[in-house]
Amino acid sequence: SDLDKFRNYFLKNEEDETSELWKKVKPKFIENKTAAYLVKTFKYAEKLENASNGDHFQEEEPESPDSLPYDLVVASPAFDIWSFGSLLYTLFTDTTLFKLNRKDDLVNVSAMEELYNWDEEKNKKYTQRITIRVARKLVSKLLQRDLPDCDLPDRYNTMASILEDDFFKIDLEGEPHYEEDILEKVIKFSE
Repeated sequence: SDLDKFRNYFLKNEEDETSELWKKVKPKFIENKTAAYLVKTFKYAEKLENASNGDHFQEEEPESPDSLPYDLVVASPAFDIWSFGSLLYTLFTDTTLFKLNRKDDLVNVSAMEELYNWDEEKNKKYTQRITIRVARKLVSKLLQRDLPDCDLPDRYNTMASILEDDFFKIDLEGEPHYEEDILEKVIKFSE
């Protein structure tokens, strides 16, 4: 089964079952054990390479991704946009979207199920907790689910496009907005 493939990929010996990595990535089963949630992740294979100046550095790449029961997900700006929306949600509500542990991992199967089943209804339910209307509108756009073949006209496609949102153009309390300058620095740093 796919769960067996996943388990075999991460557990090469009995000691691995008590490892921090396995505790973090092992599938989380719903109560009746008819389904499980897991994060599509992989282990890194470590290689030592020589740099041109003779120094050694460590290069990491996925270890045997062909043996996983799923294809690796290609990174996209949508991940960063969702994460930024989640961060803003936390800043505006003083709470996280989902229950997390100290390492910012989802703590249980209920949190994974909530994230997996994220839709417009959940988006509205959660973002209603944001009291500033223009901030609520921005966060709602950032937390739209990124579905294949789904054209969302209000969805931001780049971090730079987020700066065009009304949130960064409106002076809420007579103070100048410095958020745009901060975000531009973040974007330049990440490029």
